[in-house]
Amino acid sequence: MPTARLHPAAVSALVAIAVLAAPSLGRAGDGVIEINQVRAEAGGINGSLASDPPGFPVVITQAGSYRLTSDLVVPASTTGIRLEVGGARIDLNGFAITGPFVCGVSSCVAGTGSGIERSTAFTGQRTTVRNGEISGFALAGVSVGPLSHVEGVVLQNIGRDAILAPNGSLVIANRAASIGESALVAVGNAPTIARDNAFLSTDLGGSGAAAIEGSVRATGGNLCSDGSCSARGTRRFYLTKNSFTGSQTLTACAPGYHFASLWEIHDVGALEYDVRLGATYSDSGAGPSNEKGWVRSGDFNATAQNGSREPNCAGWTSSAFEDFGVTVSLHQDWRSTVAYSPIAPWRLYQRMWCSQAGVGVWCVED
Repeated sequence: MPTARLHPAAVSALVAIAVLAAPSLGRAGDGVIEINQVRAEAGGINGSLASDPPGFPVVITQAGSYRLTSDLVVPASTTGIRLEVGGARIDLNGFAITGPFVCGVSSCVAGTGSGIERSTAFTGQRTTVRNGEISGFALAGVSVGPLSHVEGVVLQNIGRDAILAPNGSLVIANRAASIGESALVAVGNAPTIARDNAFLSTDLGGSGAAAIEGSVRATGGNLCSDGSCSARGTRRFYLTKNSFTGSQTLTACAPGYHFASLWEIHDVGALEYDVRLGATYSDSGAGPSNEKGWVRSGDFNATAQNGSREPNCAGWTSSAFEDFGVTVSLHQDWRSTVAYSPIAPWRLYQRMWCSQAGVGVWCVED
């Protein structure tokens, strides 16, 4: 029986249908994969409907460059883009990823759904998000892995943290407002670098979170309406509000700070006092109190004075009554005619028992 032959026009029509039915990577001429509302709802952003089903979130399963070509309007309690791998470079291209979540003027109740988030199994690095807006999500704004780059993003009405960028990331020139908890959170051993950011009306959820939390090194100036960052990009220091024994000093400072050597904080004019974390008196203003605190001597381990050398609670490991460490304060007697000590404007307050618990700790920014 002879085989039926299709008319050439019919063959062309079937090929066109097959092409339309198959997921397309939608690469622009420069090799960038385009993301827009139509493609998000169709699914298969990396060519597979199995890994990226139709609708939100858009699931990125391959490293490479991505560019928004329209706003993405995301339903409530849903994530806009989910990262399964590191190495994605997402250019928002001036467009916005928006959900319907809104914080109140003085309150914000977190829920589910983020603008851009890592999957629970995500272990990647080097994500870039830049140049656009993310707003209206009840959980996070942007959550990326280590060594990432977030720049030029406006974030608003975010239920918890606006930017989560750990371990050696770079966070530049972003603006965040109406945030439930922190505008920037960084965790890990390597500090995240932040500069030229403006973080306003944070911690609307009332948890006590600072605008910037974690291991963050501020350079070039940031604006935080809660005072938790330096507008001048100046290294900060503070005296803890709580008191500690000698062996507790090494863990007394907040994330992003460490137990200070006297020589790190000697020139207070080159530093900025963190009034949010630090102890103050009624006339402290934006400066430190004159109270005493433990400080590193910069010397070898010792438990008692050895000539002109100062003790340090056996390298700050001892809380024994018979061991000693050194505390300092800013000079309190402005009218004294006695010459200042070699460590002025600081004064050696006294050598104290390492078991003494009524002493704060001088901390300095990493």
